[in-house]
Amino acid sequence: MEFPDDDIDEILALTEIEYRACRARRLWNIMEFFTRLDGLLKLDEKIHRKLKTILDIEDRIFLNPAAKVRTLPIKRKPKETGESPLDEFNV
Repeated sequence: MEFPDDDIDEILALTEIEYRACRARRLWNIMEFFTRLDGLLKLDEKIHRKLKTILDIEDRIFLNPAAKVRTLPIKRKPKETGESPLDEFNV
């Protein structure tokens, strides 16, 4: 079965339009997917940032027992100038 040249041109024009529409629809779906994915990634990033912040301040709010020891100030004895370091050992 043969088509006249005019029909082939019309068929090609219709398929070209349909191809463009299909491609545009597919591209639009991909763009929507990436915008949804971007929102999820931003949410995930915020969750991880908050978790990191909570872990960083854990020591400050005394949830960690080692933090209590680290945050206590160390009391140092003032040195007296007249004593020898060996006086402690009774030498």
